[in-house]
This record gives sequence, structure tokens and C-alpha cells, in this order.
Amino acid sequence: MNSLRIIGGRYRRRVLRFPDSEGLRPTPDRVRETLFNWLGQELDGQHCLDLFAGSGALGFEAASRGAAQVVMVEQAPKVLAALIENAKMLQTRPKWRSRAGMRYNIWLRPIRDSTSFSSIRLIARAGLLAWSRFCPVF
Repeated sequence: MNSLRIIGGRYRRRVLRFPDSEGLRPTPDRVRETLFNWLGQELDGQHCLDLFAGSGALGFEAASRGAAQVVMVEQAPKVLAALIENAKMLQTRPKWRSRAGMRYNIWLRPIRDSTSFSSIRLIARAGLLAWSRFCPVF
């Protein structure tokens, strides 16, 4: 089992645990710190989408910083189970599916490849983004 810390907000210093899974690359502390310095330390009232959630580091970090809603999407069953356990440990209830008509203010996933870029285009075309506030390309 792997682990990482939440670095800011209400859940600061809490440890998230997650299993090994093919393609899972948790966002390092330094990158998360840079991202949330860029987005702002408080995300009060924001709606965040963490597509390809993996460890949940970005989604739980956003929840820790006051996001009104964080939607995490993950397809690997073992990784999803870990996300649910971490949510219970933090006593938070992230949304696991979006509702029709929901629009997101912040996209929390770094754009690393053409699959991620294609996903962003589909989400944007569907009108799910209220405005463009994306992570920088890593």
C-alpha cells in the first residue's frame, strides 16, 4: 500500500493510502503545492472535477481547501475502493458521479498526453466547464 500527505487546508497532514495500479502516478507534493498556489489556497464555493482520480491527491486537496463539490472519476476497482476508504477516514463525501447540467469551475488533472487532451475537449464541448481554469501541462 502506498501513501501520501495532504499538504494544505482542513485535512493538512492527513495521510491518504492507495494501492499499486498500472498507470497510477500520484501528483507529487511540490506539484500540488505549485498548483494550489496558482489556483489560490481557498477554493470556497468552487466545483472541481478530478478525472482519472487515482490516489485522490488532487481531489482531496481541493476538498481540504473548501471546494463546494469535488467529483472524482476512477475506473480501477481497487483504486476506487481506496478513494472511498480515504473519504470515510477524512469524514468527507465526495461526489462519485456528476448530475446532468453540472458545470465545473476547475479541472484538477495535469495534461500529460493526447488522451487527457481529448477528454478535456469532450468535456468542454459538452458544456461541463463553466470557464477554463486548467492545470498547467507537466
